[in-house]
Amino acid sequence: MLKRDDWIKNLGFGLLFALATACSSSATQLVVVIESDLSVPDELTQVNVLVQSSEYQPLWKQEFDVATADDVPFSFGIEASSGDANELTIDLYAIDAAGKTSTTRRAVVSLIENKSLILNLSLAQNCKNVNCQEPQTCISAVGGCDSWQIDASTLPENIAAGDEF
Repeated sequence: MLKRDDWIKNLGFGLLFALATACSSSATQLVVVIESDLSVPDELTQVNVLVQSSEYQPLWKQEFDVATADDVPFSFGIEASSGDANELTIDLYAIDAAGKTSTTRRAVVSLIENKSLILNLSLAQNCKNVNCQEPQTCISAVGGCDSWQIDASTLPENIAAGDEF
C-alpha cells in the first residue's frame, strides 16, 4: 500500500497515472481530489480507488492509507497518452476501522484533449447506508442519489501545478 505522497507509476491501456504534483498544464489529464467528512480512523482508515475504461476494463487501482484527518483531502492525477480522451469510471471505497466499506462514490467522466481538469469527489457521512440504483451514486451536495455522469466541460481547469489544493 502506498501513502498519498508516494509516486504512483503505472502504465496501462494508454493511461499514465501520477500524483497531481507531477502534472503539466498542457497534457490531457484529470486531477481527482478526494475529500471526506467521515471520522478518521473509525469510519475512514483507507480509500480504495478503481479506475476503469468505458468498457469497465480495470486500468488502475490503488489503496490510500488514511492515518489521521490531515491525510484528507488528497489527490492523484490521470493523464491520457497522446490523443486519448476516453470516458473513465472512477470508483471510490471508504474503508472503516473494521475493514468494511463504509461508503462509496462513483464518477463517470471523459477527459478533454489538451485540458487539465479538477474533479472533486467526496466520501460523505450523509451517504453512509445509501444504496443508489444504476446509473446513480450518492452525492453529498444533493443529499442522496444523483447521476454518476459528470460533464467534464463544467469542471474547473488546473492552470498550474499546486492549484488543485
